[in-house]
Amino acid sequence: MNLGRYVDHAAGLFLDPALFSRFVIGVPLRRYQLEVVRAVLDSVLHERGLTFAVMMSRQAGKNETAAQLEVLLLLLRERRGGYLVKAAPTFQPQTVNSLLRLQARLQNPLTRGRWHLERGYMVRLGEARAAFFSAQPGASVVGATA
Repeated sequence: MNLGRYVDHAAGLFLDPALFSRFVIGVPLRRYQLEVVRAVLDSVLHERGLTFAVMMSRQAGKNETAAQLEVLLLLLRERRGGYLVKAAPTFQPQTVNSLLRLQARLQNPLTRGRWHLERGYMVRLGEARAAFFSAQPGASVVGATA
């Protein structure tokens, strides 16, 4: 296999969330989770600016879906830069759990050792950042825009 084919296969991992979740993250997403990831990814890549409301039952993998999408977006924007903002109803435990899940998923062969936690609530991979905030009344999130 020549280098060009390796590059094509590597690019396919980023553009196919099913391959990405299985071979990069190592935790395959289910079909209904992949539908969400594909829809959001399409909106981001084509700059559609769509808004999504995702509803899943308890234990259906909402946090896993979000964490894998966040890893994928950080990787795709690693060189160009970008800013992802995520808010949860409370800082403890929801925001903290989201941040911990993302950190766990960043321990994959492509990003292990290359990401950094900043200020206790922000993850940086290259020039891309994901910031985690509380949406609780009284929480200070001034200036947090994506």
